[in-house]
Amino acid sequence: MDPHEYTDDNIVALSLLEAMRSRVDMYFPPGETSRSNQMVMEALCESLHEIHCGHCDRVDVWLEGSRAIIEDNSRGFPTELDSEGIPRVQRHFTVLYTCRDAKLDDEVGEKLCIMGVIATNFMSRRLAVEMVRNGRLWKGEFKDGEISSPFEDLGPDERKFCRIEFDVEIDLIPDPFDPVALRTWLDSLQPDIDTSVVTIRNGGGSTPVDGA
Repeated sequence: MDPHEYTDDNIVALSLLEAMRSRVDMYFPPGETSRSNQMVMEALCESLHEIHCGHCDRVDVWLEGSRAIIEDNSRGFPTELDSEGIPRVQRHFTVLYTCRDAKLDDEVGEKLCIMGVIATNFMSRRLAVEMVRNGRLWKGEFKDGEISSPFEDLGPDERKFCRIEFDVEIDLIPDPFDPVALRTWLDSLQPDIDTSVVTIRNGGGSTPVDGA
């Protein structure tokens, strides 16, 4: 056989996780905002949709180094079990477009979710979720895009919050966060979504970031 001949044997099937992490520019093309910002934007989609639906009126974003934390007072991700017994929240972080397709308002979903929070997870060294859904506390954690601590119901909890914390894999995405550009993007979503309830703080500072 001609060693230069291309056949089916040359085709390597990559999982989505492998494809995204090996072809970062394809999924996170360099643009007007940093790719780290794009990760935050994807992670914010659920909070912003909850604002739009009237179920959230506080979102706090902390950016420091390569770590981002997003905490809100929303209803959290859905936790119903699928046919394989896996909570739906876990699918949001591992199955493409699950996040977007779950939005009640299709137009808002398409506007906010390019790929969904799966993109944030797959580009993170570590990502952890803690939330209360329907009066129950849930936690789950991922490492390098794969589930390391499956989501589990930890019992009753009267709080109302959802918290996503992730560390950018800087070997894949070395771009630093740009909090001013992130604030400007949030402001551009008004009046469709009241992003005035979203506060961004950078580097451990207490002063909220303003847009450009």
